[in-house]
Amino acid sequence: MFKQLPRPRNRVRNSYRLPGGEAYRRVMEIQPGVGVDTARLGESRAAIEARLGPPTSQRDARVFYHQTDPALHIDYDPAGNVESVEIPYSGTPGREVTLAGIPLTYRPIEDVVRELAAAGYSGRRSDIGYDFAEGFSVFSMSSLQLSDIDPSAADDDERLVAEGVFVASPAYLGF
Repeated sequence: MFKQLPRPRNRVRNSYRLPGGEAYRRVMEIQPGVGVDTARLGESRAAIEARLGPPTSQRDARVFYHQTDPALHIDYDPAGNVESVEIPYSGTPGREVTLAGIPLTYRPIEDVVRELAAAGYSGRRSDIGYDFAEGFSVFSMSSLQLSDIDPSAADDDERLVAEGVFVASPAYLGF
């Protein structure tokens, strides 16, 4: 059983206040089927480690960079090249992921999918979110309730919150 943590009360527009009062916001833009600025599909592990340093930890072919902002999880193929990049839920609003300026995280997942569809991206439902033929997914691990990010939402609102983004080749995602 998971313990329910108290909700932060110092949120400002999905951001936290830093000492001194200014709101913290860090945005990472994805490039579907390509990756992010700091980790691109097909890059060698040596290139990634030259840029980011050694990973915080590793499990099999997946490495974890918790010191990046936001954090990254990178999977390598058997040849040691980047196969996928995940920007996971960080536990801290203000660390957002975007695509062409569209916020992909810390919003109701239905709103994200609707806005992506209006921009020409067509997603299909997966077990924890939506996969897109361009080479990315948005997902929810159900770590957040809508009321965690929207004070006007009811505590029992069951709509999923988009918490993370996964970038891989369209083929990897079954397209």
